[in-house]
Amino acid sequence: MNEKTDFVKQQKYLFMIIGIGLIVLLLANALGWLYLQRIKSFFISDLKFRLENIANLSAELIDATDLAYLYPGDKSDPQYIYYQNRLFEIKENNNLQDIYILSPTLETIVDVATGINPEISQRSPDRQLVNQALNGQTVTGELQSLGDQRFLTAVTPLIDANNMITGLLVVEVPADFFDMLDQFDRGLLIFSFLNVVLILSVAFFLFRSIRRVLNLQELVKNQEHLVQLGEMAASVAHEIRNPLGIIKGANSLIQKKYGSHQDEVFSYIPAELERLNKLIEDFLSFARSREIRIQQINLKDLITKLQLGFSEHNRLKFQLEIAEDLPLLNTDGDALEQILLNIIKNSVQACSNDGKIDIKCEMEIRKRVKIQITDNGPGISEKIRDRIFDPFFTTREEGSGLGLAISKRLIEQLGGSIEVESTPDQGTKVTVLLPI
Repeated sequence: MNEKTDFVKQQKYLFMIIGIGLIVLLLANALGWLYLQRIKSFFISDLKFRLENIANLSAELIDATDLAYLYPGDKSDPQYIYYQNRLFEIKENNNLQDIYILSPTLETIVDVATGINPEISQRSPDRQLVNQALNGQTVTGELQSLGDQRFLTAVTPLIDANNMITGLLVVEVPADFFDMLDQFDRGLLIFSFLNVVLILSVAFFLFRSIRRVLNLQELVKNQEHLVQLGEMAASVAHEIRNPLGIIKGANSLIQKKYGSHQDEVFSYIPAELERLNKLIEDFLSFARSREIRIQQINLKDLITKLQLGFSEHNRLKFQLEIAEDLPLLNTDGDALEQILLNIIKNSVQACSNDGKIDIKCEMEIRKRVKIQITDNGPGISEKIRDRIFDPFFTTREEGSGLGLAISKRLIEQLGGSIEVESTPDQGTKVTVLLPI
């Protein structure tokens, strides 16, 4: 009880440490992410401020009145060449991505394309920016992407002496620096995810290790307890068997001296003595840790022998299905015989006069032998299904309740496992898995 209490406490502490660690990690990453967003916001604000200043200063270098006389697309006009050179200087001096002039109807009036690359991309500033610029404001948009390039755009109106807007100056500045910030942002998220996975993995292995250590401690204590119980049980059994033998002998003498051989009273005492002896043997078998003796066993011969042992039950129908490719088993033949004998005996006792018991043996993919024993008895209710392997639990008046408990322990000693599937009124299937 103390070990279980300690384990519960250790489990709570472990979960508490994991929870605190996860909260601290998530908080640290959240703060880092928020700080990164502030840095991005700061750089965007600073870049917008610088871009608006460049746009305003550049607009002062352009005579808006002259633009009214420039025909869009006429690159031979001296005024066009003049403003193209002026825009080129502004672009080079300020490390701009692009700069050009649009008419109020969004036709390109002047751009910085040269004869080397005369083709220009379709000018398409954000419509909201254009509308605000046509209202006389200098405005800057949000980050935009074109192919693998990122940039910010500012649009400022070009106003002539008559306070008329004759054109729009569009200024674009590269913002590739934000790609690095985005990469850092993604890296931070990936790093956070990996940290969470790492913490959970470590916690999982710690939890399994603590549970395994506790289970080993409990197993060792149980083994020590069983050794003590076995020694005590052997002593008690010896002391009980002696008076039982005397009672049996005395019953025979009384029967010869005073009774009749037909009197069922004298047969009742030996029957009860036999039942007590069987109970003592089952108890000793359960209490003592059996020494496993490995030998090669032919499973088909063993099951056939067991089936013949129940041949007196003519009312039952046995059906054997044993795979031909079963190898010899390296296991304890006596222990395996006792396991299967207990299971088949339970199936026989559960079946009615027209009962049927199917025994099937085959190989599993994982190099294990699967033995299935199925009967068409009344089945086991869900209420008691979880207790059938408990020592001394039985639903029959004459049973000791140790048969399945002994079988389960022996199967575990042989490195196997046992499973029971049962549905009321539809029968029971017991599956035994054993390593080759």
